[in-house]
Amino acid sequence: MDSGRTPSRTSAHDPGGSEATFNDAGITTHDEGVPLLEDSMTSQLRSSVFGEKSIADKSGDGSELALESLGDPHDLDNANLRAQGHEVALQRSFSPLAALGLGFSITASWAGYLSNFGQNLVYGGPQNVVFGLLVATVVQWIITLGLSEGQYHFTYILAPTKHKRFAAFTVGWMTLLGWWVITCSGLSLCAVSVAGMVNFWHDGFEVARWQVYLIYLASVFLTAAPLFLSPTIVPRFVQMALYLSVTGFFVIFCMVLGLKKRTQPGSFITRSGEGTSGWSHSTAWVLGVGNALYAYGGTDGAIHIAEEIPRPGNNIPLAMNLTMAIGFSTAFPLFLALMFSVTDLDAVLNSSLPSMEVFYQVTQSRGLATFMMTWVLLTYYTAIMGQWVTAGRMTWAFARDRGVPFSEFFSHVSVSQKFPVRATALSVCFCCLYGLLYLASTTAFNSIVTGAVLYLGRTTCPCCVGHQIVGYAVRLGSAAREGIKVGDRVGVGPQGYTCRQADCECCPAGMENYCPRRVGTYGDRYPNGSISYSGFADYCRHNSYSAFSIPEGLASEDAAVMLCAGSTVYEPLKENGAGPDTRVGIVGLGGLGHLGFLFAKAMGCRRVVAFSRSMKKKDDAMKLGADEYVATAEQEDWADRYASTLDLIVCTVSGTGMPLQGIAFSDSASPGNIREMLGLAAGEGDQGVDSGEAYGGGESGRGRYGNGRGEV
Repeated sequence: MDSGRTPSRTSAHDPGGSEATFNDAGITTHDEGVPLLEDSMTSQLRSSVFGEKSIADKSGDGSELALESLGDPHDLDNANLRAQGHEVALQRSFSPLAALGLGFSITASWAGYLSNFGQNLVYGGPQNVVFGLLVATVVQWIITLGLSEGQYHFTYILAPTKHKRFAAFTVGWMTLLGWWVITCSGLSLCAVSVAGMVNFWHDGFEVARWQVYLIYLASVFLTAAPLFLSPTIVPRFVQMALYLSVTGFFVIFCMVLGLKKRTQPGSFITRSGEGTSGWSHSTAWVLGVGNALYAYGGTDGAIHIAEEIPRPGNNIPLAMNLTMAIGFSTAFPLFLALMFSVTDLDAVLNSSLPSMEVFYQVTQSRGLATFMMTWVLLTYYTAIMGQWVTAGRMTWAFARDRGVPFSEFFSHVSVSQKFPVRATALSVCFCCLYGLLYLASTTAFNSIVTGAVLYLGRTTCPCCVGHQIVGYAVRLGSAAREGIKVGDRVGVGPQGYTCRQADCECCPAGMENYCPRRVGTYGDRYPNGSISYSGFADYCRHNSYSAFSIPEGLASEDAAVMLCAGSTVYEPLKENGAGPDTRVGIVGLGGLGHLGFLFAKAMGCRRVVAFSRSMKKKDDAMKLGADEYVATAEQEDWADRYASTLDLIVCTVSGTGMPLQGIAFSDSASPGNIREMLGLAAGEGDQGVDSGEAYGGGESGRGRYGNGRGEV
């Protein structure tokens, strides 16, 4: 940002065409190089917003502009632009309707909220989804009425003189990076939605990161190509996106009302205390409002085509307010209807694609749910075009103000294509490179994206994670339980503390894993207020009653897995009498389910039946020891065939067909059962697993746990 260079002549932000430049002399006009005083800036902005017939430069140099004689309808806008010190660089090809199309195609409130309303369910249940959206509407509309969301030229005008350049530069980059990352968010949403729809139809399909990235790249080129190949269609395209979005709302809204199988009572929507985030009710509500603001992301989109629309002082505020009005009129009725129609909140929360799960619960039809989700997906894809326009125009304007490296290069407007090709290409390149982060770490990718869109979660900080721990005791407290000594190999699972008090309903009954005062191994607080830290630390300290000696015949890496997933499935098998005369069904073949098969066979159960949605996991289930395999989505008569044939069913999934909502659960087992489980896994006893060549390899015919190593 060289203060000696000619100031910028263009704007993609301000309805009146005003843009700040960062030189020591202040904001200057291009023609005369005379500093534009604050009263002159006010006069020019006022004339743009209120449509006055003349704009005069108050610098006293005689360069008043008589606009009454201008004949072209755009002359007033262009003269106003030049009075700000900017040359006309872009054609005014966006009509007021196209500006509205650009703004609402980016915002698409009803579809945008479908992508993240599940977090509001976590914060406060249906109440937070519905009423959090109401509060977010009020907050965002206040921001929209001010016609500003932190653009850097406002910062330059308002900041103290000596900090103007630095403050404007910082805010400019924050705004630019924010739009780039939010564009990445939209692209990743397209990719994840495609993968989620495939998974909805093929339960065994597990998409790899590189596959998601390829879908992401395909989304980049599919949405950016029309902008570069035929830029003149953009105004018509964003209008089409507006029609597609609004029509999609009406179609889906009518389908929800007409096909819903159940209507929840009003108390289902208004009931408090339904959140599971761990935050207090008030804090969770504030976080829910922040999350609901995503429904109104990009309401300032029309500002960024200020130089491409006639009478921007009138048409841009109109487009922004209509974007808010249409957003509320579509999002609120739809989510009110969905919350009254949903049947299983847990299934929604556990789904890889909550919006599709809701559609399925409403219609009870996979085909109709796919049709509805496909329309939502088309809305997502058509929204990206407007985001490319916005990101490209912002990059171009910031380059004109010398806020980016190689500003002369990126501030170029293509003569043939009549839009800033280089600045837009820079935005596309950033998104392609940013997507590579997904290959390295989905956590890092999503963390930055969610930071850009206020997608918050609960963490007790500072935090050290890990709750499947095996290590050696290095120090014991004076009241540590007997049986553990320094140097012993011990393990700790998800629970680091239980109260073991006489007034507890669970601890005296031997059900410490259900203790209402239990403390998680990490990210939780003990009764004295200290934070629990865990497995990835060099050392961790826990209540000795929650530590278990590891038998010599059991490898540390195998024991660690059993302390969480293993104990979760062993407890119901043990407590419900699984044994030689028991017929057991295991629902789900994931991290929990596969251990359930191994333990059921090790306990000598007479018959073990695996239940999954498709046939894709049959071979794995049979290797783990299952006697029979049922694919519930592919075998129509399975319920009749297996009626009254099982003594015990252990369900490791929660979904529409097997809802677990409202059932008390534990993420571990009682201390006594954990010790027994570890002994069984180490081969202490006559029972073993005769599962052939079991999951993950091993000697054919050898018991997976009977040989002394619980290979998982």
